Amino acid sequence: MADLMNRALYGYLDSNQIEQMSLQWHITTECDQRCKHCYMFGSDDYLEQKNNKLSLEESFLLVDEFYKLFKGFKTRGNIYLSGGDPILSSDFWDILDYIHRKYRDDIYVGILGNSFHIDTEVAKCLKSYGVSAYQISLDGLENTHDYIRKKGSFNDALRALECLHNAGIITMVMFTINECNYQDALPLFEFINTLDYIDSFCIDRMIPIGNALVNNDIQPIDKEIYKKLLYDIYKYEVINNPRINVAKKDNLWKLFLNERGLTDPIRYTESTVCTGCLAGVQAFSVLADGSVYACRRLDIKSGKFPESSLIDIYFNSQLHKDIRDISRYEECNNCSLLKYCRGCPAMKYAVNGDIFSPDPTCWRYR
Repeated sequence: MADLMNRALYGYLDSNQIEQMSLQWHITTECDQRCKHCYMFGSDDYLEQKNNKLSLEESFLLVDEFYKLFKGFKTRGNIYLSGGDPILSSDFWDILDYIHRKYRDDIYVGILGNSFHIDTEVAKCLKSYGVSAYQISLDGLENTHDYIRKKGSFNDALRALECLHNAGIITMVMFTINECNYQDALPLFEFINTLDYIDSFCIDRMIPIGNALVNNDIQPIDKEIYKKLLYDIYKYEVINNPRINVAKKDNLWKLFLNERGLTDPIRYTESTVCTGCLAGVQAFSVLADGSVYACRRLDIKSGKFPESSLIDIYFNSQLHKDIRDISRYEECNNCSLLKYCRGCPAMKYAVNGDIFSPDPTCWRYR
């Protein structure tokens, strides 16, 4: 049973096998919000991203190279367009059109964006260009969310999610959790579960970079509070069998489920790894100016496109090679979950300055 849960939640990832590959592409810095935990506006290279964005021709080349990269692994590819708000990019519709015309059967397209420029017609247009899913953030109930993001944005998010659902697009809600909003997590989940136009709910931890460093009330969540919250969400799932899927993205879900006997460490060959963080392995990010990161929230640049090809960066970037070498995770090496957890490198680096240190939210480390 535990092994079946492993397969269902995480799959198997061998050193020579990639299950799928995802590109999170921040095509613009333009945005209608200035969220209190945003990593973009407070970054050192924000102006570089803003003033030196890729040309449309370079953007098309990026799509072509990504296709070659994941096809080399004989797997499927996902592109998630983000920003800022990707719809505000002057190249947004051209990029969508290019992906749809050339790679509609090979690339799954999702959007990570805001709600303000979504209406019925835009939603239908997104669907016609092959957009399968759209993620909008809700960082609490109305007062909390509007405080963190923008006044009126909570109700506008619900309006847009309904438009997207009606157009046949999968609707996803992301909750970025911190000390300011964690008490809203379960009530928000209960509320959106009463709505018939939201398909999934995901909790992810706020990483203390960018704007979060200057907003004192936006701090990382305490590990014991987080553990209790995961328990509350899981208990609600078991008792209520909610319509909405809970996307267990954070690796600490694996620790939580393992402690309850629902997963079991996989012990196969030395080369077999059961996922863990996908950054630099099955996923990476590209910013508006072509800067490549293993993860957008892991504040270490691993290369620059088009000066270097995506394939060269993926295989030869020292950061990507280090992340893929699980023997380097010294503090995790004594943990039975080494092969399918290893925590969050972005959180480790933001707090400890070392991606191989213990995850500061991991309650197994005292």
